[in-house]
Amino acid sequence: MSDILKIYQNNLKFPILISYHRLERFLLEKVYDASGILKIIRTKSSFARFLLEITDKSLVIDHKNHDQYDNTDENLRVVKDQQNTWNSVKKLVDSRGLKCYSKYKGVTWCNWTKRKRWKAYIFIDGKQTCLGYFRTEKEAALKYNEEVIKYRGEYAVLNIII
Repeated sequence: MSDILKIYQNNLKFPILISYHRLERFLLEKVYDASGILKIIRTKSSFARFLLEITDKSLVIDHKNHDQYDNTDENLRVVKDQQNTWNSVKKLVDSRGLKCYSKYKGVTWCNWTKRKRWKAYIFIDGKQTCLGYFRTEKEAALKYNEEVIKYRGEYAVLNIII
């Protein structure tokens, strides 16, 4: 038996990955279907929360690689809500449904300044902090990368500069 199980659900294209030792203790009776696939009864809580036995609602299960179907030990960690937010990826549409100007996290186009520049910013303690204005989007993204490592450590999500 391998250390990692692949569990397929009818409504998903991709399998859920689980470390076998986490799942084993919950299976009193292993039920396999005709094709040899292990059947699991789904709980109301998230699968990761179920596997780690987390009941405290103030804690969140974070997937380090952003793949919610990868529930292996290496990918799961228990964090606070703020740390989980730090580990989020850049959204392509803002909260109003409008397309974002920049493809990089922590970067926006400033049309209202005299010289029209790219602005790098980061949120610290719930407040937006300006990191500076730059001629190019890439320069602003590099500045964001530099600062986000200082403030967020292992929860920092860096921009991939293209």
